Amino acid sequence: MDNAIGSCYCTYENYIGINLILEKIDLYKEAIVEVISSISPLPSKPSVRNKKFCINVPYENKILQKALLDLDAIAIQKTYLL
Repeated sequence: MDNAIGSCYCTYENYIGINLILEKIDLYKEAIVEVISSISPLPSKPSVRNKKFCINVPYENKILQKALLDLDAIAIQKTYLL
């Protein structure tokens, strides 16, 4: 598997997980577009899942944040650890 650039998965809660070996904005955008164009989110279920896909982004990962903003994603939450 010499062409692998990372991994991507979708959960039953409509979350997309994306992990790339090289953190490049174009690779993030390409992977995200591929996932959302080939897989439909599961129907909404109150207190279980949103009707659209969500991606959790580490605070430090500015490249993924920029890629999502370039794709017109909307930030909906900040999470704090105590």
